[in-house]
Amino acid sequence: MSYFSDIEDPLATEGLGCGAQCKCGPCKSGLNGLDEWYERQPDEEAQGPAPPPAPMPRPTPSSMRLSGWARPGFGFGYYRLHTGGRFAGVPARYLVSPTGWRLGEPLVAVAQGVSTTSGFEVDGPATPSLGCIQRQQLQRRQITFIVRYLRDLTRPEARAITAAGLQIVSCWQLGPQQQRPYFTRARGLTDGRRAFTAAQAIGQPANTPIYFAVDYDAFTDQDRAAVLAYFEGVRDALNQQIANNATSYVIGVYGNGCVLAWCQAQGIVTFFWQAFAPGWCNNRPIWAGANLHTFGLDTPLTCNRRLGRVEGWGNEGGWTLPVQGDFPLPPRSPFRYA
Repeated sequence: MSYFSDIEDPLATEGLGCGAQCKCGPCKSGLNGLDEWYERQPDEEAQGPAPPPAPMPRPTPSSMRLSGWARPGFGFGYYRLHTGGRFAGVPARYLVSPTGWRLGEPLVAVAQGVSTTSGFEVDGPATPSLGCIQRQQLQRRQITFIVRYLRDLTRPEARAITAAGLQIVSCWQLGPQQQRPYFTRARGLTDGRRAFTAAQAIGQPANTPIYFAVDYDAFTDQDRAAVLAYFEGVRDALNQQIANNATSYVIGVYGNGCVLAWCQAQGIVTFFWQAFAPGWCNNRPIWAGANLHTFGLDTPLTCNRRLGRVEGWGNEGGWTLPVQGDFPLPPRSPFRYA
């Protein structure tokens, strides 16, 4: 049995993995420019074709070891796992490895479970709509949080949202910016400074996230480089904030599944909000590490306005303010992005 991996179109890999060019160990297919590797075991090849395997139950994490390697960079595709002498196909989004994809390395199956919370993304002041929002349900659940843009969120509005029994989730996006040229380290530094300054002025508590938007279908090598540079700038802004004894926050990202996976792999982002657009890169399934997921369009209108429909898993990073009195600045956090 040779080790190989299938990408999303199994026909595209037909005949690969065990040819003469793989005799000396791992080889690269070069298929569509993807970084795909295949490894064979000559002693098994000599035994001739194996009989069809009997059906097996879903593999458990302890029995799973990576036997083929396909790594386009974003983690989409399908990997084949060696499970007790047989193989089982498992979608790549269910696989997590602490040190990267390596042959023979133990893997852990991770699937995003059913969401537990629901909220609205609100563009513009939420105060006029709070009474109506409180009466709404999404996915047969009461609304528990509101996603608000720090560019126009005020402390009185934050207090009003708190008084309505809702949490606030902070995000940063100045407008429909979003193409690759926008994402530079200098722009990330500027956006980070403005976002962290606004959050502190409102009184957002320390160690809560701010989601920075990558609101286009980024998936190429150039996109990855630009997104990384942008978040390096955001990180620079946060480290300056901490160095000035100001409030420390946590960096989050909004984007497609490929962007979320890339940012996670770089270790530069801690919270993840998946966009809705099902046609974007690796965006049709819910990404396994998502804290937030936009699951529907903001139309038809709700409460006479366009409200994004968002689901969460109880770890969205929401926060509240005291309804009365001045809000004291939270203590400085020792957390620092490397």
